[in-house]
Amino acid sequence: MQTMSLTPQVRLGALLCMAGGAGLFILAVASLGVPELALGAAPLMWVQVFLAACHVGQMAGMAAVGLSGAIGRAGMAGVWLAGAGAATFAVAELTALASRPGSETAFGVGSLLTVVGLSIAGGSVLHQGRWNGPGRFLPVALGVYNVLMLLVLLVGPVPLAVAALALNGLLWALLGWSLHQAGSVVRPALV
Repeated sequence: MQTMSLTPQVRLGALLCMAGGAGLFILAVASLGVPELALGAAPLMWVQVFLAACHVGQMAGMAAVGLSGAIGRAGMAGVWLAGAGAATFAVAELTALASRPGSETAFGVGSLLTVVGLSIAGGSVLHQGRWNGPGRFLPVALGVYNVLMLLVLLVGPVPLAVAALALNGLLWALLGWSLHQAGSVVRPALV
């Protein structure tokens, strides 16, 4: 019976994922009441650095999923793609300080990498069956949700876009929390 491995590195990655997701959620909610934080406002250095750090938390969460043993070999490609997407987002946040058009391209590439990566990794988590509990659905749910979120960001009104970003942060925080709590119950791996 193969089980998930919740090493200190996995737990740290899960905690960083929770922190990154919570940071995204808090910043999105705060942007509703603080005009300087609103979508489309001129980028503020501390906000862009904070957002980049939140995306590093997403990278840590994907690394934790990969290190936990919850996915199969094919799923590692998804972990790498989603991690590369989060890294691209982190770079895009910092690039926004110097070049809006350059950051828009990076956000598009990061979105594609993240959606594809989460979908592959999430499918592998479900196929392997090593992660028990509702948290096992979060990687694939994040992949699907990111497609929907992109549509809202492209065509939706600003308050709906902010709500979509807040929910995205909440889902990342839940992924970290679920992974951190997952070690107590495991199932045998499917062939």
